[in-house]
Amino acid sequence: MSYKPSSLFRLIEELNRSIFLPHIQRPFVWEEDQMLRLFDSLMRNYPIQTFLFWRTKDEIKARKFMERVEWDADLSDFYDPGKSKKDVEKVFVLDGQQRLQTLYALFCGAITSVDNRRAEAYFDITSGIVPDDRGLLHRVQFSAEPLQLPWYRVADAIARDGQRNSEEVADRINTSMDNLNATAPPDKRESPPQAKEREKRVRRNSGQLLSLLREEKHFWIQELDGVANEYPYDRILDIFVRVNSGGTKLDASDLMFAAMKEAWSDIEEVIEQTTEMLNGTNLQFDKTFP
Repeated sequence: MSYKPSSLFRLIEELNRSIFLPHIQRPFVWEEDQMLRLFDSLMRNYPIQTFLFWRTKDEIKARKFMERVEWDADLSDFYDPGKSKKDVEKVFVLDGQQRLQTLYALFCGAITSVDNRRAEAYFDITSGIVPDDRGLLHRVQFSAEPLQLPWYRVADAIARDGQRNSEEVADRINTSMDNLNATAPPDKRESPPQAKEREKRVRRNSGQLLSLLREEKHFWIQELDGVANEYPYDRILDIFVRVNSGGTKLDASDLMFAAMKEAWSDIEEVIEQTTEMLNGTNLQFDKTFP
């Protein structure tokens, strides 16, 4: 068993390449508010607990992370047959799906908006002083339309600003905001002290955002190496059930479903089909009922 740090950039880079979800994992269940709270915690430099991974070559159905979060997705659409095969090495997330899926959506993906559009994360790069009515200091919102400053597209930390340091990013943003301030109506302009304070917040937020992505001090991984050591599936299932007894708790149907998947590999697709069949009679069952 190893315990090591990782940068967020490296984690995101390996999602759906070497890091997958095992078929025993339930769907993504976090609500948008929980996603925003995770981002706020990271910007405050709060710890977010360790991720638990399992490296294996066993024949286990490997599910991809969603590039665009859908809360009622058909999970059978996300399986990777090639990576699921025996003797193909892969890493499964036993604990941390909700956090990793959230980070993937924030930094290089999206969520599905209420009108079924792709909505990306935007961060108010000047926030961090006064908490909102939910207690969040660092404001984020998902938008299907591009937002203007002070809203910074979080994915730009990897894309547009991937090769820049935090000072360069902050200088560009502050210059743009200075220009906007100069052309604003007199009653909307920042005073010199306000502008100076805003510049400090932009530098601080830019630094923390890029530190989260690039430095190996914010995210820690505990890995069960089933390639080098013996970690049979029944033992992994027991570990999975135990570590998932906290957080957003697994209910009885989740635990039963996880256990059944060990002996019935096609259960995921059958549950989807059964739910669709029931709802074809104008009922509104979710997958928990079947």
